[in-house]
Order: sequence, then structure tokens, then C-alpha cells
Amino acid sequence: VIRAYTAATLPKLLKHSEVLNLLEGSVSNLLLEYIKLMHDIDLEELLDGLKTIVDKFGSKVVQYAVELSQELVNQFFKMIKKEDDNNGELY
Repeated sequence: VIRAYTAATLPKLLKHSEVLNLLEGSVSNLLLEYIKLMHDIDLEELLDGLKTIVDKFGSKVVQYAVELSQELVNQFFKMIKKEDDNNGELY
């Protein structure tokens, strides 16, 4: 749970150049953790964090495009299933 909340606050931290510089060498680890968290936890704020990482470190994210795409598709289907379970309908 703490990891998820920490990951959800990352977009605010990445507004600071000092944090960007500090994390620049760890983008691969950061992305892998986000992918794991997104797989395990259904927290919409993680998507905001992921978007910020991609925006800030775009060129370093390219090698993870397939994994990110797969996880986004998984999240989409989870969302549809949740809607279906809650409403009895697909949107």
C-alpha cells in the first residue's frame, strides 16, 4: 500500500528538476515497479504517474513500450469488467 501511494505522488515530485536528475538513471527500475504495481493494484493515480514518467523520460521509455502497452490493455479490461460487474452492462 505504501508503494502505491508513493508511486501516486510521483507526478508532483517530478515537477522538480532535482528529482528528475536523481531519477534519470533509474527510469528502467521505476517503470518496472510501476508495471508491477499496476498489475497488482487498481489505483487510477498510478496511470497519472505513468503518464508523467513517459512525458519526462520519453526517450528512455521506448524500450518498455510493449510491456507498458500490455499493462494498459490489462487495466482497460479490468475497468470494463468492473463496470460490467457493477452495472450489468458493458460500456
